[in-house]
Amino acid sequence: MKDLRIQIPLGCSMNIAIINEIKDHPFFLEACKTVPLKYGIKSGQTEITWPFYNFSLRAYMLYCQIVVPKEIYKLDKDDDYFISLQNHKAFDLFTIHKQKKAVKDDIKYHWGAFRNAISHVNYMDNGNTIIFWDHPPGKSEKENWHWYVEITYEKLYEFLNLVNVENIKFYDKLQ
Repeated sequence: MKDLRIQIPLGCSMNIAIINEIKDHPFFLEACKTVPLKYGIKSGQTEITWPFYNFSLRAYMLYCQIVVPKEIYKLDKDDDYFISLQNHKAFDLFTIHKQKKAVKDDIKYHWGAFRNAISHVNYMDNGNTIIFWDHPPGKSEKENWHWYVEITYEKLYEFLNLVNVENIKFYDKLQ
């Protein structure tokens, strides 16, 4: 039996790349207006433009690029995957408010905390930034958070692009 889960990160990377290629095409822009109306979504207007690049798309990208790979790759902290992310200073894009271990000492700790934040929906919009946090099971109060970071949306996309490259390299190794 073939493990189809390994295709999820690559599929997300390509889906986003395709969407980015057509995002300004008149057909795509028109679909962002007509499809919501087709399904009865109205906002007091006869014609709305669906904000396609919304929080749901970000959640999809985060889940497919961070949660799924951690569950299926089972990598050691010394794997090329993490070394490359560390060399590209991927976590330097975040403002780290609280951590148990520094990224330079244990990038896998940050990766695991980030994965937990995403999979347990421990993140929220803060205007131009998104806040992520992780905590021990059953201790969700802010004083129990052991990992708390913030990143601008622009830098989040930059981070996800670095992760995309590593996911593609890893997928190629599996083939």
